[in-house]
Amino acid sequence: MASLTKETPQSSKRSQRIIARKPRFKTATTSEAAFTGDQAAAEERRQNARKKARAFALTLLSFRTLVRQITAEKLKKPDLRFEVEAFAALQQMTSEFFVSRFSAANKVRIHARRSTLQVEDLKFVDTVVANLSGIFR
Repeated sequence: MASLTKETPQSSKRSQRIIARKPRFKTATTSEAAFTGDQAAAEERRQNARKKARAFALTLLSFRTLVRQITAEKLKKPDLRFEVEAFAALQQMTSEFFVSRFSAANKVRIHARRSTLQVEDLKFVDTVVANLSGIFR
């Protein structure tokens, strides 16, 4: 019995091309690493962002120098001694203070639909914080 489908040279070439095509993407199996390609890069970016968030804007040595200069100027005692834990605590609190103020000012900037943080945003945050602290006294 003869075949009902008529094969042309074009259709046979086309079927060969389809069969011979290699898969474009390699699928991950359970034995492979958990992160591949873009996922690994995204995870690395997240880890780097966490490291940067934990880092302080000023190094410990420059922060110590700044604190010593300010205390010598304000207290008129240039030979004050500080414990290492005191510097660490002061640097931690200073960093948290600035991060909280600038994040609040950034929210004000977003609310005002501006792309640049301005001094008026920081002043507004200071005013709000001062008014709120007066309420809770």
